[in-house]
Amino acid sequence: MRISNSGAIAALMTGAVFLAACSTTPPPPPPPPLAPVEPVAETGIPCADRNFPVYFASDQTSLDADAQAVIETVVAAAGDCQLSAIEIFAHSDAIGSETINMTVSQRRADAVLDAIMEAELDVARIAIVALGEQGAMTDDDLIQPMNRRVDVFFRE
Repeated sequence: MRISNSGAIAALMTGAVFLAACSTTPPPPPPPPLAPVEPVAETGIPCADRNFPVYFASDQTSLDADAQAVIETVVAAAGDCQLSAIEIFAHSDAIGSETINMTVSQRRADAVLDAIMEAELDVARIAIVALGEQGAMTDDDLIQPMNRRVDVFFRE
């Protein structure tokens, strides 16, 4: 007697089903549920690690259109995160006296704080720190604008 290939496959499958039905070993338990994942903003960066730099022109403390756009991004991102605090660190370049630079960085921090407060974010605490020339990213005169900034950090 000769069995075709399709007949042999059918017989093997029937035997496998029969053996599986007769098995006394229970199936393995389901995998444990996944741990909750920390909220992640659109960029894929966890909320607590977000930094939003707001840049200023030389000797300027008011928010221009680009800075306003960053504040809008801060407000939108804060809505996606559960924040306990926002920290604002203001910097200046090294042009001018240390006293003037400290005053300029304080006024920049205040401008950013005012814009964030206008959005009425539900944040328990907002802290500002004016650093003046401290925390400069570069000493290169060509890229001093990088030092004229306010960094807005999210804290959970």
